[in-house]
Amino acid sequence: MGLDVLVPEAMQSVEFSNTGNWPLRIDSYEFLGQDAGDFRLASGDALSFVEPGQTHEIQVVFQPSATGARTATLRVHYHDGVEPGQADIPLTGNGI
Repeated sequence: MGLDVLVPEAMQSVEFSNTGNWPLRIDSYEFLGQDAGDFRLASGDALSFVEPGQTHEIQVVFQPSATGARTATLRVHYHDGVEPGQADIPLTGNGI
């Protein structure tokens, strides 16, 4: 995700895909990195199950606290019915 923000905040969707053979249960999300506080989930983005071959759309809001390039990672914690896992989605934005 990459955004240039001229307004106080902007929203964009990122995708979490299940490329495996078993349904995945999304357990939680967290933002990591130096600028993690500039990104948040849109209200109402729920935890869900993602069937094999399916994609779950996650709405992310970018609200920069400073100008310039801002980066973070959205970590998705999931469980495949046997063991937990995590996937990292890189996020970028540009506060103007």
